[in-house]
Amino acid sequence: GNYAVRPVLHLNLSSSDLWEKAGKINSEGEVVLPSNTSSPSPTVSPTTPPLTPTASPSVTPTGNPTMKPTSEPNKQPEDDSNKNKVVVGTTLKDVSGAVYKVSTENTVAYQKPAKKSVVKVVIPPTVTTNGTTFIVSSVSKNAFAGCTKLKSVTIGKNVTSIGDKAFYNCKSLQKITIPAKVTKIGKQAYANCKKMKLITIKSSKLTAKSVGSKAFKGIYKKPTVKVPKKKKKVYKKMLIAKGVPKKVKIK
Repeated sequence: GNYAVRPVLHLNLSSSDLWEKAGKINSEGEVVLPSNTSSPSPTVSPTTPPLTPTASPSVTPTGNPTMKPTSEPNKQPEDDSNKNKVVVGTTLKDVSGAVYKVSTENTVAYQKPAKKSVVKVVIPPTVTTNGTTFIVSSVSKNAFAGCTKLKSVTIGKNVTSIGDKAFYNCKSLQKITIPAKVTKIGKQAYANCKKMKLITIKSSKLTAKSVGSKAFKGIYKKPTVKVPKKKKKVYKKMLIAKGVPKKVKIK
């Protein structure tokens, strides 16, 4: 939204002792004496109520008129700075109908898709609401649990955490990519994804402690897992401990 302050000047002309008519004024702010002194009264526009001057128009005011305060004090403008501020814990929706939950002042968690029958999902890096942009930093617990028709999911690059059972029992999901910033994968996050043949892990920050138990239990019997080169040996041991079948092919 666009906001502005419009100043207002209140003039009290209800009493003749509060003002003094100056007559005709030139661009320099000087009083111009009328050429015909026999007719000192200036012509007043028909739409303007006549004013009664306290002195002849030919007299120059000796000072600025004193303005007395009106009976009502001026109201201060309302502070709109917090009007559109989103409170932590609030839920939001994007154009697709997906639901997010505000985690901090500038981050949200992807909570759930618009419907369980979703086939394809893109979790964006950021979402914007009421002029505020939030970073999508996590996928909530049970976010896609039971979305049995889900075949494709793209996880945004800013996600650092995938919650417990986030993709539990997504039986049609065949491949996933875990972004580079992910440091935590919850318990049974991808458990029972029976058709999951390909897992691409771009993150080098995962450990046995940060990956929950049975995170990959019940996936395809002979999956292929792509990992960072330096992590092949460590990740193979860790992934098998977290449910990946022993016949896994690590690349």
